[in-house]
Amino acid sequence: MQERNENKINIYLTAKSREALAKRDGKSGSRSSVIQRIFNRYDETCHRYMPKLSEEEKAFFCHIINDISIKESWSVNYLTYDTEDIINQEDTDVSWHINGKKLLAKMKQWGFAEKLAVVDMAEMFAVRESLQ
Repeated sequence: MQERNENKINIYLTAKSREALAKRDGKSGSRSSVIQRIFNRYDETCHRYMPKLSEEEKAFFCHIINDISIKESWSVNYLTYDTEDIINQEDTDVSWHINGKKLLAKMKQWGFAEKLAVVDMAEMFAVRESLQ
């Protein structure tokens, strides 16, 4: 019987991802180690740049993440605008017991890494919820 390696996975890369990998591949080691370093840097970035949010604000982002299309890496920059639209059109902040104006003011100070961390947190929550 063949032993299954739990650490081995197959992934499909877009042209952009293959290009990014090719820039880092070569003398630095195997493709697996390059992908691991990229992933670990991403994970560390999300951990370090996660803004301080109340539990209600975290729940709010987890709720609205399905209404926001953040499929491309650059689209993370639209988090503030999309959040503002949702708050202004639906008064969602009231139902989640948060101060929408205060949250938006805070978000306007965030850079790309802070927005990325919030999106990542909400997406991980959505995955956990779908598995239950």
